[in-house]
Amino acid sequence: MPTVRRALAWLAGVATDSNGRVYSWRREGDPASGYPYPEASALYLHQLMIDGDTDLPPSQIAGSLIADYKSHSGIGKSGKIYAFDAGVALTALHASGQHQAVCEEIANDLANSLHQRRASSGWPEDAVPRWSRHFGPHLLKSCARLLRCTPQYGDIARECFAELSTAYVDGRFESCGPMQPTYLHAQMYALEGLSLWREPCLEQLSEGLDWVASNQDESGAIRAWHDGALASGPLRLDVTCQALRLWSAVDPDRYRSNRVAARQFIERQQHSSGGFPYEPSSPDLNSWCTLFAIQAIRWSRLADSGQPCRIEELT
Repeated sequence: MPTVRRALAWLAGVATDSNGRVYSWRREGDPASGYPYPEASALYLHQLMIDGDTDLPPSQIAGSLIADYKSHSGIGKSGKIYAFDAGVALTALHASGQHQAVCEEIANDLANSLHQRRASSGWPEDAVPRWSRHFGPHLLKSCARLLRCTPQYGDIARECFAELSTAYVDGRFESCGPMQPTYLHAQMYALEGLSLWREPCLEQLSEGLDWVASNQDESGAIRAWHDGALASGPLRLDVTCQALRLWSAVDPDRYRSNRVAARQFIERQQHSSGGFPYEPSSPDLNSWCTLFAIQAIRWSRLADSGQPCRIEELT
């Protein structure tokens, strides 16, 4: 079975339960592994709305996502609510063309979080800081999605986008604050935000993608961290897929050699069951990495054939 088809079959048959909840990861032979992950549900729902090439009904996943939102008064996990996750859910539910009332609720939550410069809530005061809790440039993607889905929140989306896009030095976004190492997964979310914002950001987007390309590992992958001088940490599949998507969509000829190396690395990671891991050494197969891999491989193939990638379909 072809690479993408096997990945889609794994998502439908292994990563998603009978209630339409998508799990963070699954370990072969361990049906209790992982946890229901609303952001992954939203990513999968968006993918289904783009192409629908699975028998799993999108309404079932949408229903589980909405139920989780209602029960927790937000999108997140383990009682922790994230502004970024709200943007992912808003995008998916908006793409379905249904659930308008819920979309408006989620958009209002996201707009309030941006207005308050709050990336997350529900954490104890002494919790260890993390990039996803920092009001940082990964939320550029959320600003772009908020403007695209609900233009009535355009003022706050533009205001925060302008503010967040300045956390940037020579192609590298300060994802965890000034003078802190950059987490490359967050770097790519920021660049995705620039790509969705389009024309005003093309120069900054190109510079950022060049910087990522200059730090590609010889394996074809991207490492987790960069301190401004050196890349460090494990090879990560999610950020490698994110890079391949944007290299394919923005300037496939400029990044041809980077694309070839990245795609070869990604395809080598696929498990026989169809899923993809978070990193090469992981025994767990990861739902969001699998979703990113599907789109990265598809967009790379489109770029190879000279066809454009639809950046508005970025998951």
